[in-house]
Amino acid sequence: YSNYQMGVKLRSTGVITYSSSFTVNAPAVPNIAVSPTSINESITAGNYVVKTITINNTGNAILNISGFTAYHDSPTSPSWIGPFNPTNLSIAAGNSGTFTANLNAVNLPAGSRIGRILISSNDPDTPTLTINVNLTVNAPAASITGGVRDYRTASPIAGATVYLTSASRSYNGVSAPLSGVYTIN
Repeated sequence: YSNYQMGVKLRSTGVITYSSSFTVNAPAVPNIAVSPTSINESITAGNYVVKTITINNTGNAILNISGFTAYHDSPTSPSWIGPFNPTNLSIAAGNSGTFTANLNAVNLPAGSRIGRILISSNDPDTPTLTINVNLTVNAPAASITGGVRDYRTASPIAGATVYLTSASRSYNGVSAPLSGVYTIN
């Protein structure tokens, strides 16, 4: 895209010269950029986290975000990315907007998850932009509550030591050993 000049000569009984110039401008287009470009999160099973993603329009036309799609690559189910809020956006040239995505481990067992968020827009160069998502779900910490009592008087015994040799706790199919030595205060 550049400036051009044009000259025309017409012959008649004399010489007439006509010149003109014109400019061809690049078309106005949006340009999408996001931050962060990937998400790596670690949360405890039974919880969720809300991530905020910023979308920048570095172009010179309105950027229309028509939707967000979650892909759960490994494992493929259950669903753990989403919902998204809002579900679409319009961002003026040179401005930015945000959306949120929930990473939900409420019903997930411990382990690693790999997924993607696809952003659909009217950017002619990048109509679909991908944000890679890695989620590590940790098993919740095991805890023991209770006390030691004298079997004759049912009175608590302070300072008693308890030895667990074969106890475990299970949460959504993941077991955590509880064996060890515990002191009652």
